[in-house]
Amino acid sequence: MKHRARAFTMRYAVIGTPIEHSQSPWIHRCFAAQLGEHIDYAPLQAPLDGFAACARRAD
Repeated sequence: MKHRARAFTMRYAVIGTPIEHSQSPWIHRCFAAQLGEHIDYAPLQAPLDGFAACARRAD
């Protein structure tokens, strides 16, 4: 089965505090590149009491 690449960029994020240590964006970008997918995967710093507001801003 041949994988067909999308013509658009999918957006993803990992949200947390602290977030600097996360390898998730790098891992997912590498995986997507192997599949020929175009993604934007960003780490987003969110205060402990501000997850919902951060998630809304990321949309």
